[in-house]
Amino acid sequence: MKSKELMIGNYFRVDESIYKITKLSEKGNTSTLVYGENHSKGKGEPIFLNAKWLELLGFNNRNESIGVTYFLEDWSMVLLYDSMEDKYLFRYSILSAPMSRNIRHIHELQNLYFSLTGQELELKEES
Repeated sequence: MKSKELMIGNYFRVDESIYKITKLSEKGNTSTLVYGENHSKGKGEPIFLNAKWLELLGFNNRNESIGVTYFLEDWSMVLLYDSMEDKYLFRYSILSAPMSRNIRHIHELQNLYFSLTGQELELKEES
């Protein structure tokens, strides 16, 4: 996970625990992730995107002939799961030219969502 890919609010993993970045600090060629109140760790690992995480982030899904489509309730973001490559594709069109972006990690999805909407993609509260 490259520090240049990260933003405050991104989720990441240290060992088996999940954390949210509260501060990014760069000194020289190394980055320190700060999370929680008193935790600091030099190396976090990305969280691989999967159906469980998409549900936790508020995505719904439906099966279609082309595969499983995941979407937010307001349809502001739609992802297609490519089971052959085990990756998710964010598809969009600009002037009728279809384009896509491969997404494998939670922080990549969070950053893309923020770039498009100006809002953070966060875990949904349990009801």
